[in-house]
Amino acid sequence: MTANLAEALSDYLTLRRSMGFSLTRVGQLLSGYVAWLDQQGIPAVTVDATVAWARLSAAPVASGDRVSAVRGFAAYLHTIDPVHELIPPGLMPGHRQRAVAYLYSNTDVTTVMARAQYLKTPLRRATSVTVAPSLSTSSTALYRPANRPTSTGLPSRRPFFPPYRPSSPNRWRSRRRPAQRRPSRRSSQPW
Repeated sequence: MTANLAEALSDYLTLRRSMGFSLTRVGQLLSGYVAWLDQQGIPAVTVDATVAWARLSAAPVASGDRVSAVRGFAAYLHTIDPVHELIPPGLMPGHRQRAVAYLYSNTDVTTVMARAQYLKTPLRRATSVTVAPSLSTSSTALYRPANRPTSTGLPSRRPFFPPYRPSSPNRWRSRRRPAQRRPSRRSSQPW
């Protein structure tokens, strides 16, 4: 029966690749899955066998990727033979969890605004006082929360906006003297 699974896997990969999918990693995972089913003596794709095979991986993300790879193959096999079980979506999610945004409390915002006077430049002071009230209303975090405690109470890292750098000195030179750069539009001949 597992020889049929190997043939079905070959047909599945050929079909999917003919539709434009490369399936390099998925093909490797499914070959390992079919070999594992053969080693265990399991004749059909089942949810329990898929979960057991996926848990052989140490990383939870890899387990979810394994189940995701088997899900399409199981759906293909189920159309041929209903003995094969469909793998439900969301059985083992393979995506990584997003980091939770740091929300500033009103106390944090008040502290940032009060301590802004200790910043070195007037622009930084004005930026902190201007941007700080929006931190409590949105999930925007300009500073890394782990680095917040310092002697002044302000974040120890610089803000996450990029430094201002002109793209090239020639660009600014050409904008300063446009008349020298372009020829005059006035012609010597009257129209």
